[in-house]
Amino acid sequence: MKLAYELAYGKSGKELGLHPTQVGRIKDRILRYLIEGEQLFRKPK
Repeated sequence: MKLAYELAYGKSGKELGLHPTQVGRIKDRILRYLIEGEQLFRKPK
């Protein structure tokens, strides 16, 4: 999870020695978790 944290706080993939496709995959995963979290905590109407 450290990688995700560093990416989120502005370190570039190159600085971390990542391939661009890995960076994209990690960011997609973060977004998916955030979206699922939103749905979990949203109150039903």
